[in-house]
Amino acid sequence: MMEFLLRPRPCVFLNHDNVDWRATDDHDFWTQGQVVEEFGDILPALDRAFTLQPSFEAGQRLYIAETVGETGPATAVRAAQAVLALAAWT
Repeated sequence: MMEFLLRPRPCVFLNHDNVDWRATDDHDFWTQGQVVEEFGDILPALDRAFTLQPSFEAGQRLYIAETVGETGPATAVRAAQAVLALAAWT
């Protein structure tokens, strides 16, 4: 999900299992778009997505800044170094 939001864009999440997603950090990224409960709600949500995007864009940018940090060219290098350091540790 983070990679998708590096460039803010409309999101729609399907919560077909009716998870209480607001009660856990496991689904905190669902705050970055519409959440629908039923399959039949997906197409109407997609129809609204571009109209609603301005209300989500600032939050998406903040979410990425807080979870990913720097997203410039050095990001890929930093990520590769983290993977290599983890691989060397194990």
